[in-house]
Amino acid sequence: MESLLITLPAVLLAELGDKTQLLILYLAARYRSPRAILAGLVCGAAINAGIAVAGGTLLGRFLPEGVLTNVVAIGFLLIAAWILFGPEEDDESIEQQTGFGSAFLATLWLFVVMEMADKTQLATVALAAGLPQPGWVYLGAVMGLILANLPALWVGHRFAARLPKRLLRYISGGLFAVIGIGLLLGRIFDQLG
Repeated sequence: MESLLITLPAVLLAELGDKTQLLILYLAARYRSPRAILAGLVCGAAINAGIAVAGGTLLGRFLPEGVLTNVVAIGFLLIAAWILFGPEEDDESIEQQTGFGSAFLATLWLFVVMEMADKTQLATVALAAGLPQPGWVYLGAVMGLILANLPALWVGHRFAARLPKRLLRYISGGLFAVIGIGLLLGRIFDQLG
């Protein structure tokens, strides 16, 4: 259960201000079918988190614990740098990718594709590699992805311009930096003690 309590807020915060929220805003405005979009979001989150947890679990089995802690910590610091200093998300690429017949299939397909190798997926890989309960990591990642994108579904495109994206980036990036630094400091103190 501890793995869930760590994963859920980490994934939720990593997803805030992400391009998939812009995607959900766009799809909600375009299709006006919140149930179909929600179903596509849930299925897409389940697929994405499953891939990430499977990869992280395999990584966790092959790396020694000390090395694994360092890899996870560095992963969190890289994700923090990506969030804080990476490129800004834009709507242009989203608008060019929608041509699907149904809201469910469009949401499912675009969500899975846009989350591949995304900071949220990489964070989930790191969490699955470093935490002892991959099932709880999976559930936390799925819930975090869904909870972060639900407001975008119901708010719709008219409020997209009012989201404080820069503040969300700073909060998310800061959280990942704190977790990464905390893991490295914990490892150092363990070696000294």
